[in-house]
Amino acid sequence: MKKLKSLIEKISSPKIIACLFVITLLISCIMHFMINPKLVKYAGEMKILDIMILGYDMDYVNKFFIALGEKGRSIYLYQQIAIDMLYPFAYGGFLCFSLAWILKNGKNYLTNNGFLICLLPVIGIFLDLVENTSNAILLLKYPNISSFQVSFSCSMTYLKYLFLGFSVLMLVLLYGILIVNKNKITNARD
Repeated sequence: MKKLKSLIEKISSPKIIACLFVITLLISCIMHFMINPKLVKYAGEMKILDIMILGYDMDYVNKFFIALGEKGRSIYLYQQIAIDMLYPFAYGGFLCFSLAWILKNGKNYLTNNGFLICLLPVIGIFLDLVENTSNAILLLKYPNISSFQVSFSCSMTYLKYLFLGFSVLMLVLLYGILIVNKNKITNARD
């Protein structure tokens, strides 16, 4: 854990954060504007499993996979999920290093509590990768999938959004605190 903490402390610089932000936007654009229209062509308004914040069940997965058909399922597996295996590293790295940069606040180190906060998006990255792997297994095994596999995949989706939601909330709160503190210092000088 000390090595991970040290790595996060070293890498959390504005240049790295900006680079990860651009990569996150680029991957988002590829998925939203290039791959998603192909999936909509097959599945209509049905949403891919990864973005179903409120969850899904066996019935939805079956209807979705039937609507996609073999060609749509292939696009989902080999294009959407393939690029979505890179996406968590981009947005998760952005969140983790942004949190670390704010929490270091002029120092060159993170406190233990600061490090724990930085682990929220790291856990989110892990959960997203497990979710993607689980969804890939569903696609590869379809139509021979079990309700347990679907429930597991759905649970990973819930947990991913929980940890990433907390990460974004912490980032917004800490950034707000940083701005307020900087304004207090500036006003005190005047």
